[in-house]
Amino acid sequence: MAGSAAHATAWLFVEQPRRWQRDAADSPHPDHPEALQRLVVRAAELDVRLQLLRRHSGEDRDAPWRPLVVLVTSGRATQARLRLDQLDHLADDDTLDALARGELPAGWEGVDRLWAVCTHGRRDACCARAGRELAAALEEAEPGLVWETTHTGGHRFAPNVVVLPDGLVYGRVRPERVDEMVAAQRGGRVVTDLLRGRAALTPPAQVAEVALRTHLREDGFAAVAHLSTGPAEVDTADMSVTRTPSHWRAQGREWRVVVDSGPASPRPVSCGAESTKPLQHTVVELTDVDAAGRGAAGWDALHLESGAPSADDADARVMDAVAGTPPGRALDLACGTGRHTLALARRGWSVRAVDFSRTGLTALSRAAAGADVSTELADARVWEPDGDTFDLVLLSFVHVPGVLEQAATWLRPGGRLVLVGHAVRNLADGVGGPSDVRLLHDPGAMAVAATAAGLDVLRCEEVRRETPDGTAIDVVLVAIRPADG
Repeated sequence: MAGSAAHATAWLFVEQPRRWQRDAADSPHPDHPEALQRLVVRAAELDVRLQLLRRHSGEDRDAPWRPLVVLVTSGRATQARLRLDQLDHLADDDTLDALARGELPAGWEGVDRLWAVCTHGRRDACCARAGRELAAALEEAEPGLVWETTHTGGHRFAPNVVVLPDGLVYGRVRPERVDEMVAAQRGGRVVTDLLRGRAALTPPAQVAEVALRTHLREDGFAAVAHLSTGPAEVDTADMSVTRTPSHWRAQGREWRVVVDSGPASPRPVSCGAESTKPLQHTVVELTDVDAAGRGAAGWDALHLESGAPSADDADARVMDAVAGTPPGRALDLACGTGRHTLALARRGWSVRAVDFSRTGLTALSRAAAGADVSTELADARVWEPDGDTFDLVLLSFVHVPGVLEQAATWLRPGGRLVLVGHAVRNLADGVGGPSDVRLLHDPGAMAVAATAAGLDVLRCEEVRRETPDGTAIDVVLVAIRPADG
């Protein structure tokens, strides 16, 4: 769901208690038949999203239209309302212009909190059925603060709710989660697993925020601050993909999240719609800006200069550590161009290869044609297998803090973990490799970590590797999850 919330400079809610048509603009007030259409045009010009609204309680069904304006901007959220007898005031004066500039017009009444649930049955039956059930549960928890609204986008995520003034858009909210959501809102927190996005942010930034909150296990609304979103740039490895970086501050550090956006498989984006190719957003990098390493763009550039990957280039120590293990399901995390993936596939393994370099994965896909290999674009720091488990997890020169402990949870009983990487001692006594000690491996600490993760350590030691520039010192760890573990 992340990245699916409608993005607009501001949201304008117009109270319309009568029956809504499929298109909100076709639900005119009987006394002012042209006012809403004119308002729709003006709002679109200013990137203001127009919604119709009615109280869930059913009160004031015969009341005149009363515009309720909610302003949502990137830097702050403001909510206020003004009672009007005619919509012409909004369509003709500079009120919308002020709202689009992030200004609160004089004479508007402040509003503390509002829940807007999509119940637009003319657009989608699921929204009407599931939405009204959710609205009823919310009304019981938040009397007088719950409204029904027209199409918010994303029927497939029904029931949907917009929480204002924070501009949070949630999806698939079941009534049994209402108490949790209300408590979170009152406490200034976010329910991350239901969050489609903050309406103030673009879809790539919405994806980035959800990924960062999930990674940090941070649900404080104000604890994750959006600093900037860079311009989207076309990815050189795939011209149909754009890459968008964004920067955040959370838990006392600054973070960079990079999101790739490209066409997904054809599907209808809402009920009754024809199949299209909607954008699919993928987090390819999530890191503390002070963290060492090349980043996805750096590895893309490096892989462009390397030749086609070959199974013959696989590290002998990796393949020796796998020898004797019956082929099964393997994970090659941060696989690069996939030399070990190809070597494992040659030995009969079914391999899931993950990396954040699109260039590397493209080279692997070409070389692996016909082999039992699947590739996945993702950052090893935040990637999860979605319940998948493996007979083998390979971490070949994957220098990510905490990754060993994570990888241990992905092993099936009897599964094997193989890690090969640069040793801490390589900094002083070896050649090559990272110069940041945070990225290096200490065999003693690794053995302790593997044991604490429930693995039986078969081997954990430093090994010497001869290179054209001299001798490098690496660490080799081989561990298994007990068959009864």
